[in-house]
Amino acid sequence: MPGNYFSEAGLLNPQNFIDLFPSVRIKPDPKLTAELLLDIHWRENLGDGIYQPGGSVIFRGNPDFARFVRIELVLGMAWQLNRHIKFSGAYSHFFAGQFIHQNNGEDADFVALWLTFKF
Repeated sequence: MPGNYFSEAGLLNPQNFIDLFPSVRIKPDPKLTAELLLDIHWRENLGDGIYQPGGSVIFRGNPDFARFVRIELVLGMAWQLNRHIKFSGAYSHFFAGQFIHQNNGEDADFVALWLTFKF
């Protein structure tokens, strides 16, 4: 999926960010994986803008606006049913930071489900 550098939601292009990305992955069963990720972004420089995948500007840089961009919480699960079939899904909530609010942006949600068949 193009644009999913930070998460499956693929909302932001990975440039001009300070990024903190702690995560936890557990395998309660050999066929089941669950993960929790927290992605936190700040603008590297106060003049930096925010870009979408593909490079178009979402919000222009403004040195008078805040450095903090967002927190994204991601929950993911995958179940390997057999050697051919895998079900997986992800939920992301994008908590808009002060910079995004100053640009009249807001929070966002993303949900995806996949069925993968390998032959």
